Formats: sequence, C-alpha cells, structure tokens
Amino acid sequence: MKMGIFEWCKTGDLKRIKFNRKVMSRKDVTNCISIAIQYNQLEVLKYFIDCKIYDIDYNELIINAIFNNNKKIVEYLIPKEKHSLNYPYRYLGACICANNIELFKLFYSKYNPLTFHSSMIMYAIMHNLIDIIKFLYDKSEEYFLNAISYSIVY
Repeated sequence: MKMGIFEWCKTGDLKRIKFNRKVMSRKDVTNCISIAIQYNQLEVLKYFIDCKIYDIDYNELIINAIFNNNKKIVEYLIPKEKHSLNYPYRYLGACICANNIELFKLFYSKYNPLTFHSSMIMYAIMHNLIDIIKFLYDKSEEYFLNAISYSIVY
C-alpha cells in the first residue's frame, strides 16, 4: 500500500491519494510532500498543504525545491513562508550550491540584497559556476571585487 502512495505522488494521481489520505501517517505525508517536490507535482503539493494536516516548514520545502530545480513550486511556496525575508542568503546560497541561475535571479530580484556574503562569491568561483559569477559581477562589480579581495586577504 505505501509503495502505491509514493508512486501516486510521483505521478500526480490525486484521485488515489485523496482516497487513501486517511490511512497515511505523518511520515507518509512528509515523504509524499518531498516526492511531490522532487517530481515537480505541484497539485499534489498543494493538496497536502491545503489539507493543513501538520505544521509545514516552508523554508525547508523551498530549499528542497531549489535543489530539485522546481521554479513553479518555489514560486508557489514563497508567499506561504511568512518569515522568508529572514532567509534571503540561505535561499541565495542554496541556489549557488545547486548552480541554479534561474532561481538565483528570482531570489535576487525578490530580496534585492545590497551585498553578498563573500563566501557565496568564493563558492561560485571555486566551483566554476560561470553564470552565477557573471550575474553577481554584472550586478555589483565594485562589491564583487571587494569581496574577492577581502576573501584573499583573510
């Protein structure tokens, strides 16, 4: 039965998920949410969130969606995270680690950070993430060069 639930989450079979929802444990729901993000099943994710079954850590779901390159899901989750303004560097850092320039640009435009952590810039450079390096350089050449100089000195 559990294998079926997880397979239905992968394929987006909401009819079967809804029919079997009452027999799902908290762990099953958590796994289904993760699977929905991994397989870009936005409707499945919406269903579980709308059910308000358990407290949901939207911050962790956003990070998961970033690493799974799911822009639609990220855009759906951002307004639900009430404290998202507390996490701009976490989201930007996750985008850099995932080498996801599209989502990096989305978070950059949403939070419009005035500065970057030099460690983010150095991570992008060390891992040869050209698109992110170019984007950061183009946005703030002076800060970018200062951050590199600071990182080299320390």
